[in-house]
Amino acid sequence: MTEAAEPSNAIRLGYARVSTRGQDHAAQLDLLNAAGCREIVEETISTRRKDRSKLRAARKPC
Repeated sequence: MTEAAEPSNAIRLGYARVSTRGQDHAAQLDLLNAAGCREIVEETISTRRKDRSKLRAARKPC
């Protein structure tokens, strides 16, 4: 099975989330950058919260 090529103007968006302010996004950011993400959204929010506003906003079509 072959993967479809990304358009040359595609922007790979990454999402990094931690649950508490005592944690950091560093390891996730390293992986997202290595994956070629040109834009990365960071959010600190508990897994108990269903409304992740930054993720929702990032997923909206342009």
